[in-house]
Amino acid sequence: TVHKDEFQKKQQDRAAVTKPKESGILKGDGKLNAISTSANEYTVKRGERYEKAVPKNNQILNSTGKMELSTTTHDDYHTNEGGDRFAVTHHADSDIFDSHADFDGHTIYNDNFIKGSTGQRITGVRPSTALKLGGSRELISGYQAEFQPKVEPSLKLGGSRELVSGYQAEFQPKVEPCVAGELVESVKKDHKTTKHFEFNKVSSGHHFYESKS
Repeated sequence: TVHKDEFQKKQQDRAAVTKPKESGILKGDGKLNAISTSANEYTVKRGERYEKAVPKNNQILNSTGKMELSTTTHDDYHTNEGGDRFAVTHHADSDIFDSHADFDGHTIYNDNFIKGSTGQRITGVRPSTALKLGGSRELISGYQAEFQPKVEPSLKLGGSRELVSGYQAEFQPKVEPCVAGELVESVKKDHKTTKHFEFNKVSSGHHFYESKS
């Protein structure tokens, strides 16, 4: 074929493998120097410190005399024997509450409002109504006159009504009636043909039905 003639197995052209020569840097004839620059420069040395300066004793407290234990507060604010107080003044008793006089136990209420035999009551007089209207009167408030009860509509729809919202109609699963009830009713009514099934036969006590669909 053309494919076989054109695309034959050939030796690939590859560049020659070139291996670099060893530099010989790590190959020496001498002894390895194990001292680095850091080891040479950063050797252990003694730190430089300033000379210790100890202040001389001023000998202020080095006294041979006796110490005086009196202070300014102790001299000025000395303790007195007794404090200065004002003379106690007793006021004279007034004659309003005389302890030697007899106690008057009568009150204004007790003297004026004595217990009588019979109470005196004023006869109630009911004034007559001068304006009299004939006939019956109906007492209706403003609320009853304005806000009357809602009148029932005369138009009545026959049959049953089912109140279903848009959410219930669209976004809720609808419950389908169970078709097994049709088979039970058909067996009770001598294998009557139902809406979805048709009687076939009875075998070993089992009732067989065929679907209409």
